[in-house]
Amino acid sequence: MSWPDKCSVNGCSNEATLGAHVINASVSGEKIVPACDSCNKLDNEFDLKAGATLVSANKLETCKE
Repeated sequence: MSWPDKCSVNGCSNEATLGAHVINASVSGEKIVPACDSCNKLDNEFDLKAGATLVSANKLETCKE
């Protein structure tokens, strides 16, 4: 799996410079998505782009989304 160049937050076209930890009630566990610094600081709900890369935040889990 290759890490995307662009932020995963819908409507953002900034470069993905880090991994943002996200929690979603419809997805099991905490995930990490490619994000820019600005979107990583969001503290309320946001939408991810279709096909966004989700990686498990737990080293012991394998993410299958």
